[in-house]
Amino acid sequence: MLLQILIIAMSALGGMSTDIYISGLPKMAASLHVSMHLVQTTITAFFLGLSLGQLIIGPASDRFGRRPVILTGLTVYILGTLFCIFSGNIYLIIFGRILQSFGACAGIVTAYAVIRDLFEGEKSTQLMAQITTALGIAAIISPTLGGYLQAWFNWRSSFILLGLLSSLMLLGIFFKLPESIKVLQKDALSIKKMFRNYLQLLSLPTYISYNLSVALAYPTFMIFLVAAPIFFIKGLHLNTQQFGLLYAVAGGTFALGGLFVKSYAVKFSKEKLLNYGFLTLLLGSILMILFSKLVLPSVTTFMVPFLIIMLGLAIVYSVGIAAAMQACSEIAGTAAALLNFTRFITASFVGFLVSYLGIHQQWGLGIFMLILVILSMTAAFFSKT
Repeated sequence: MLLQILIIAMSALGGMSTDIYISGLPKMAASLHVSMHLVQTTITAFFLGLSLGQLIIGPASDRFGRRPVILTGLTVYILGTLFCIFSGNIYLIIFGRILQSFGACAGIVTAYAVIRDLFEGEKSTQLMAQITTALGIAAIISPTLGGYLQAWFNWRSSFILLGLLSSLMLLGIFFKLPESIKVLQKDALSIKKMFRNYLQLLSLPTYISYNLSVALAYPTFMIFLVAAPIFFIKGLHLNTQQFGLLYAVAGGTFALGGLFVKSYAVKFSKEKLLNYGFLTLLLGSILMILFSKLVLPSVTTFMVPFLIIMLGLAIVYSVGIAAAMQACSEIAGTAAALLNFTRFITASFVGFLVSYLGIHQQWGLGIFMLILVILSMTAAFFSKT
């Protein structure tokens, strides 16, 4: 039980690092006297670092073990958090967010690798579903708590809380997380070996198919992350607490999707579960577009289709990651790294595109989401061929 809690905590750190301060982006921009676009860069820079860091951290966990990598990563994360707390310059805060991202990606890679080290088959899928549920619960708590922190204090208080939580996590992992890797790969960090391992993964059609499917579905959430503060706080004039509650509802829906997978992983095949997820994603994306044309913008007309999308995303996320990792064995750290790199680099690109193009209207966001869902479904199709 304690092992599962630590795995879930490592996985949730990345999401919490953004969820908890997202409602404070407008106040952050005003406090630092910079544009909203520049403040949004703190999100895209985090996801960019989260993606690029995987390529080194994954092989490093195969070379040195899971414990040294996560402990070093959390130390770097705490250092980055200090930059965010004390810096008055947006560029130093962006640098701090990049340091945070390296620490967070160590947590995600290590968590997935530990699951692959210790669990197989349906148990692996169920544990991934538990992680999805926990991520949803974290997404309920984080933005709501962040909204109140920013109302009571200021946007920096969210980073203070992240610093305290990551310090507690560091202590817990130091004393309680066992080493799970059975055989260290002494040459895992050599350029030649890394290249060979990544080529090996790229030669596995099942792994690549599920990898791309998750990577293309995941940015539907990134679109919300980047555009929603402007749509709701600036467009519909919600306050930070109200926005935090909306984000919490979205997180709760994501958690429900994880519970669905956990409950039915034994009863249904992964292909059937994925089909349910894709149909739900497709329905939500189409409704997002239709509502934008048929009714006036409101919380209800945006959130109803988006909650449907979140439900479908949770199913695709849980099943897709478990299926991709099950296609690999001895290089679980590298496999987790490539999986997360693909997911986060795609999310970073989509987030940057939405921010750069200034797309904050429901119609445009719905079109983006629909395109991503269709591409994700197409990628999953090739796992069956």
